[in-house]
Amino acid sequence: MESVPENNVVGGDPTQQAQAQTQSSQQTEQQQQVSLMNVPVNSETDALNLMAGFLQVAQRRGAYTLAEASKIMEAINKFGKAPGESNTQSQ
Repeated sequence: MESVPENNVVGGDPTQQAQAQTQSSQQTEQQQQVSLMNVPVNSETDALNLMAGFLQVAQRRGAYTLAEASKIMEAINKFGKAPGESNTQSQ
């Protein structure tokens, strides 16, 4: 049987990988913010979906407690499936 060195790094520097993931998530959030800012508000449905989107952005930024976030999602789900979200709760 062939021995394998125990301290051999296979996947690269984990610090660099974590930094790349952080930058990627920040870029994704910025892209989502831009897309929300460019959404035209032509109807009440558009307005409601836009408000739900901004609530989700605020939640990702840590603006709400877990209980508040739960209540917000309960309210959003009353109007139907939120944009980009799947409704996993059975009613």
